[in-house]
Amino acid sequence: MKHLITIAVVAAAAYFGYKFEPDLRLSITGIPYGVGHKILNGSLPNVDLTALRPDQLPKEVTIFTAMPFKDTSANLVINLPPGSKHQPVKITPPNVQLLVKGTKYQIVLPIDKTDLIEQLSQMPLSSAPTETPAEPKPEPEPAAPEAPPAEPAPLAASTPTAPIGPVDPVKLMRECLQNNPIKEFSIGQVTTWSSGPEETIDGETFATGIISYEAKTILGQKTMQAKALIKNGSILKWTHAKSGIEIN
Repeated sequence: MKHLITIAVVAAAAYFGYKFEPDLRLSITGIPYGVGHKILNGSLPNVDLTALRPDQLPKEVTIFTAMPFKDTSANLVINLPPGSKHQPVKITPPNVQLLVKGTKYQIVLPIDKTDLIEQLSQMPLSSAPTETPAEPKPEPEPAAPEAPPAEPAPLAASTPTAPIGPVDPVKLMRECLQNNPIKEFSIGQVTTWSSGPEETIDGETFATGIISYEAKTILGQKTMQAKALIKNGSILKWTHAKSGIEIN
C-alpha cells in the first residue's frame, strides 16, 4: 500500500509538472511548449504540401527531437539537438526532407517533429511566377522645345524628424503603413491596433506596437499578428509577433 501511494504521488507530480510548468516539457518530451501543438494534437492540414514551390517553404525549420546523423566524411554519428535549425528540401507527408546545416547531407524527419506547419501558417500566399509578354515600344514623340530653367525654390527650414515627447506606437504604425506600405500586408487588412511592452533584443531596448490583420496564407485564411520594433521615434522593422521572423 505504501508503494502504491508513493507511485501515485510521483505520477501526479509528473502530470502537474508537465501540465503547468512549460519549462519541464522540453526535458520530458523534447518539444518546447506552445510550438507545433496544433499539428501534434491533430493531423496534417488539408493542403497538398508536395505541391509547394521552394520559394513557398521557410528558409529553416526547427526540429523538436534529437536526431542521429551520420557524417560519412568523418565517419562519426552525431546527435542533432532539439532546437537546431535546418533547411527544408522536400515534403513527402508525413515526413519532411531536411538539409543538415553546414553539410551537404540530408535527413528525413516526421513533419510533426518540426515547426514546419507553424511557419507555413504564417507565410503569405504567393501566386505562381508568370511571364508577362513584352509590350510594344511606342513610337518616340517629337521632342518638345526646352523650357527655360525654373528658379530654384528657397530651401525650407529643417525640422526635427524625431517626435517630441513620448512615442505613440499606434499612431506611428498607422502613419508608417499609410506612407510606407509593406509587401506582406496593407493598412486595409489591419483589424486591431495596440501598444506592446518594451522588449530587449541583443541588449537593445525597443518600444513595441502590435497589430492583428487578416491574410491568405498557404494554409488558408488566417488572423495574423505583427509586431513593430520602435527606436528613437521610428519603426526599425516589423516581425511576426509569435515567431519573431522579420516581415519584409
